[in-house]
Amino acid sequence: MKPTPNSDYQEIATLLKKQGAPNEYYVISWNEEIDGKKLSLNEALKKVVEYGSLNNQLYSPLNSLNILVYNK
Repeated sequence: MKPTPNSDYQEIATLLKKQGAPNEYYVISWNEEIDGKKLSLNEALKKVVEYGSLNNQLYSPLNSLNILVYNK
């Protein structure tokens, strides 16, 4: 079964936290406002979803977790 797309950043953050995602990330994004910054998971996901760019990456050095966020 293919999962349905989800654009609710709070719901995405909740799902990730249930899987042990840390709270802070470095962001790699086409959005210059957040690119290269360290943000909380909620704030980073909110900005990524609002910006709607094609590809964003959230990286946590705490546990080497990478989250790739793709928007249509």
